[in-house]
Amino acid sequence: MKHMKRTSIVLSAIVFVFGVQTCVADNDGTVKHTLPGTGLSVTLPTGITPGPLGTYFTDEAGSITVVVLAGPASFNLENDRTYRTIFPDPPEKVEGRHLSGNLYRRTRSQHGGAWDGWWLSAIRGSAVLNVQAMYTAQSGEEFEKLKAMFSSIVWKESEVDSELAFGMTTSVPNRHVVRSGFGPLSFTKDGQPGGSGHSLLLQVMPVASGQGKLVVPAACASGFEAAFQGESYSGPNEIEQDGIVACDAWSSAASGEPRYMAMLLMPNGAVVSAIGKGDPLQFRSSVLKLHATR
Repeated sequence: MKHMKRTSIVLSAIVFVFGVQTCVADNDGTVKHTLPGTGLSVTLPTGITPGPLGTYFTDEAGSITVVVLAGPASFNLENDRTYRTIFPDPPEKVEGRHLSGNLYRRTRSQHGGAWDGWWLSAIRGSAVLNVQAMYTAQSGEEFEKLKAMFSSIVWKESEVDSELAFGMTTSVPNRHVVRSGFGPLSFTKDGQPGGSGHSLLLQVMPVASGQGKLVVPAACASGFEAAFQGESYSGPNEIEQDGIVACDAWSSAASGEPRYMAMLLMPNGAVVSAIGKGDPLQFRSSVLKLHATR
């Protein structure tokens, strides 16, 4: 359940820098993209490209964001009451050539909020794939055209590699990478999603190219204040190391097991957030040692 809630936060937050994403341009103003480590390919309108890290796409203005996640079917977001309030209407059944699932739709005019969206949930055996498109511009026609992407998706779940999909990895003492899915990169005691005990969750924030500096370090203080919700904490602490600009904070020991949070601006412009429960200095060391997997 904890893993499900964290995943819902990623979705709703929520440049080929390493040069490995592949894309094939079509003659109809679309481009077919293949994301390494996900087993997924999708055709998107020209101008929507993969982020420098993680499993998301965005346009230059940041008005269109497409986030792709996968995990065990037991953590299906369709069973998350909080997340379903974002997409309250019944889904449309999608029966595609390569993928079948439930397609949800929301609009600002009908449901409120700051964005229009599409969300596909597709169960394949013991795994579930989630693809969400968030739209903040003003063209209804452009928003409706995004629906076409869902019929183009091909997913080979046997090719999933969580570290390759994330684009970076690190090591956390006495913790193992959760390999059953992609999107956030998790480290737990037993390597299982939602594992008990100390854990560390890394996620790439889906920001548009060049906008990372608007988050780190600019939004560190306000972000931590909101996250700790009145709880006593140490920070924000600003750090620069090996081209990484970071800030972190952690709750005081008096409030129980320390909760660790960090935001990092990577050398390629990507923004990574970290949430952990355990030794904050150990977690700081781990996140500052992030290195490329592709």
